[in-house]
Amino acid sequence: MRITIALALGLLGGVAHAQQLPPATSSLNQVIAATVEKKAGQLGYTALSDVVKATEAAIGAEASKAAGALGGGAAWLSLPAALLGGLLAGTPTPLADGSVDQWTYNKDGTISISGNPLVTGGAVSGSPFAPLVNGQLYWKALPGSILYTGSSADAVAERVMEAAGVKSWKISCNVYTAGQAACTGTDTTNSGQVQNPSFNAVQSTTAWSGGTCSSGMATGTACAAYSPQATPVVTPETVSPSAAIGQIPASDDALPLSPDLVADLGDSLWQQASQEPGYNGVPYPVDSPITSADASSVQSSSGSSWPSVSAATSGVSSPSGASSGNNPYSIPNSTTPGSSSPASSPAATPPTTVDLGPNPGVGSPTLEQIPTAAQIMAPILGMLPDLKNYGVPAHNAQCPEPSVTVFGTVITVTAQCTLAEQFRSQIYVTFVLVFSLAALFIVLTA
Repeated sequence: MRITIALALGLLGGVAHAQQLPPATSSLNQVIAATVEKKAGQLGYTALSDVVKATEAAIGAEASKAAGALGGGAAWLSLPAALLGGLLAGTPTPLADGSVDQWTYNKDGTISISGNPLVTGGAVSGSPFAPLVNGQLYWKALPGSILYTGSSADAVAERVMEAAGVKSWKISCNVYTAGQAACTGTDTTNSGQVQNPSFNAVQSTTAWSGGTCSSGMATGTACAAYSPQATPVVTPETVSPSAAIGQIPASDDALPLSPDLVADLGDSLWQQASQEPGYNGVPYPVDSPITSADASSVQSSSGSSWPSVSAATSGVSSPSGASSGNNPYSIPNSTTPGSSSPASSPAATPPTTVDLGPNPGVGSPTLEQIPTAAQIMAPILGMLPDLKNYGVPAHNAQCPEPSVTVFGTVITVTAQCTLAEQFRSQIYVTFVLVFSLAALFIVLTA
């Protein structure tokens, strides 16, 4: 029978009083409080300080808010599915040190269930397979020269592994088409060696003609007894929080709850509560979250009051007669379980006044006028103004016409002038270019 977690606060005359609850139903609230207070103590706060009480009140309110998102009366272990960024997100965690189940909280609000590889010696009784009866089609496998049969592909796989003489195994068969299945997984030999067996199972075309095998398994035509595995098989699957709780083996209910889960419950709720508007509790320690070691320390001092798996997986409701405003997820101050709620304006330390001295009268700074684009480009565009305005001086030269007297006759040479006049424009342009380049070199090398 699962235990219902509840913690009631009755509000009378403006003062909050905690109703006395049976230890078994209030233990989870109290160990979360003790774990939070232990971390607050590491940060320099006393458990009785108003700021720690405000932290616990905010965590309780956040738990109630998360439960509301999941549906009324949600179990404590359902809450991380509604909290983003929890420490357990994506991390397989056993519900207890001896639990056969591990839970992984996914960011889409689902929980992935897997087996706990650290647990051995699970108690499994009775064959889980349908009986193998005369006249029905059966499944078979042929590893080596021995014929193994069964009422299903998984029954065949079980018989194969039992006959293999290994210490433990985890084999599953996938029926990939009508009458054919592939069986794969792992097994561990008596010497500790891990193997990966793989084989096929097929459905027969003829009916079983042997006697009824209640185990659902046979070797040849002889029935085979079902031998429980050393480690219980947990079929991995991803389900909703409520479905995950419903599939917890009854043998796990009485086990002490894992300190990892308690630590994450307190830490995730604290982290989420610290982001709410108006939060006035202890600042969330980003660099020093609540750890499993913190929760384990509380567990060692809690004795039999430490909550079981069932205390965290049961639906939460207020005790009979509680006020309508009661929050069953409230976190009481563990040092004073009957105390009132925290003060409305808690403070971790007295306010500090900062004195910067007299006003020096320094005025506001001023900025120089930003230059325009024309002012910025002016030095570049105004370089070498003399060169920019340079012009070739005008000339009025005349072609020389030399003359000589030969035997009393004066001969004047004018052919060069006629030729120069014929190419006057070309000569002009050529010499202007040569003169300009020469003048430019002279100016630039000055």
